[in-house]
Amino acid sequence: MVNLNRKTPYIYFLFIFLIFPFVKPQMFDTIAITRYLYYGMKIVSSVVIFFLFFRKFKINQVHPFIYLVLLFRLVTLIPTLTSPDGNIVTYVGICIYDLAFVMLIQYGICQDKKQFIKAFIGVLDFWIILNTITLFIPGLHREGIEMSGKYYSSLLGYDNRYIYFFLPLIFARIIYSNTYKGKLRISDYFMYLFCLVTLLYVNATAALVAWLLFIPFFFILRSKKKFKLLNYGLVLLVFLVINYLLVFQRIQNQFEYIIVDILHKDLTLSYRTIIWDRAFVSLEGKYLIGRGYEFESVVLENLNNANHTHNYMLMLIYRGGVVGLVLYCLMLYLPNKTLKKNKYTRNYKTITFVMAITLLLCLFDSFDYTIFYFVMFGSCYFNAKAVNKKIEVKEVQLNQNIALKNISIGQA
Repeated sequence: MVNLNRKTPYIYFLFIFLIFPFVKPQMFDTIAITRYLYYGMKIVSSVVIFFLFFRKFKINQVHPFIYLVLLFRLVTLIPTLTSPDGNIVTYVGICIYDLAFVMLIQYGICQDKKQFIKAFIGVLDFWIILNTITLFIPGLHREGIEMSGKYYSSLLGYDNRYIYFFLPLIFARIIYSNTYKGKLRISDYFMYLFCLVTLLYVNATAALVAWLLFIPFFFILRSKKKFKLLNYGLVLLVFLVINYLLVFQRIQNQFEYIIVDILHKDLTLSYRTIIWDRAFVSLEGKYLIGRGYEFESVVLENLNNANHTHNYMLMLIYRGGVVGLVLYCLMLYLPNKTLKKNKYTRNYKTITFVMAITLLLCLFDSFDYTIFYFVMFGSCYFNAKAVNKKIEVKEVQLNQNIALKNISIGQA
């Protein structure tokens, strides 16, 4: 019998090595040496991932999600190539890194799901803790004043962007604890509170509201009730309809009394509707496949000095048109095929809730982060019932069988 304990450190650190370049602190983009260092690490990691992936899987074993990612990126190739403002270098980089990361997810989960999730958690824990430390060290963060008030910029970027690292972390931690412990661990609650204190300190309002919604969810997770409103397909449909009503029909104008007179806010939603209108003007005649990836100066000019549309679904249309939006929606919906086999389990509730929070944030912001594929694609695999030892034993037996098979092949 093969002793897998000897293999565990190797596979864990391999996953750390492969994941690390994909979780890039935004501050590093502003420093030439770290920016190019990460380019190099991503290239090396991508080459290793492609090698390991095609060594393990045949073409007919590639998950449909990966093909959807490929099609999603290929759609934006046409407008990027045909536009005089197209930024082909940015496009190629994003396309390669996206494909490498989703391949890593399939490889990691099929090779050793437990160690892969642990490695993902370890990398995110490291950067999130380090980011908060930099908030208290002069010279390692920046503070300023803008129209919406005081802001902070640190290792992970602007304060309202921290949530895009926090969400995948809490998702991975809850999934891991559901699957291998049957309940949340003390370290999960600690990291949740750690992130909460960070958001309170920088006063990132939208992110803070989204993060606070996890408190009632923790009680839902402990409950044995089904909570049928946490239905994955329903959540996707509801937010798709809300996006349409908000961006295209401007339903907020029907609530002028509440928004203006009571909340003392304006109907432009902090100038977002102005950006949306500029996006529509820029998209005239290009709604089918969008504008592709453009140089930042062009995007700023088209979007009223904003570098994205402040609504992710509209940003998808801006870059990939209606075709790109449809492909992205298919990616969001694909996990439902496996999720519905074990409805209303702890993992099902977790996946649905995190997706709902993410889509809520997407109403007023962009979410173009490669690591979010861990939530989207990973959800195709994280559909087991609230764990018990059977799942862990099954995975150990599977790994043992693979190891024994490899040994027999080598001896032959």
